[in-house]
Amino acid sequence: MAPLFTEVTPNGRRQQLEGAAIILCHQRGHDDQAYHLAIRMFAQDEYLLDSSFVPAAETLLEIAKVGEIMISTKMQNELRTMLQNQSRNPMEFLTMETF
Repeated sequence: MAPLFTEVTPNGRRQQLEGAAIILCHQRGHDDQAYHLAIRMFAQDEYLLDSSFVPAAETLLEIAKVGEIMISTKMQNELRTMLQNQSRNPMEFLTMETF
């Protein structure tokens, strides 16, 4: 395996890159792209790295706050709970009904 993946799996590295892309997209006003990257992570990945989860969750909450993209109140509340309980597995709070 390449040295790039010795500390983090390929999926973990992808999450790290997507976390950075979410921040960059949001800062540049491309909230639709940031939203899609974040939702992909939550819906498709088996686990989330804290370093990727935090920017994804915070960006989704910021997008919802300004009303550019509709995110259910239930999902917003679950994201806030997960941010407060980062030491626990974030995926245990989410269900497919959230999306």
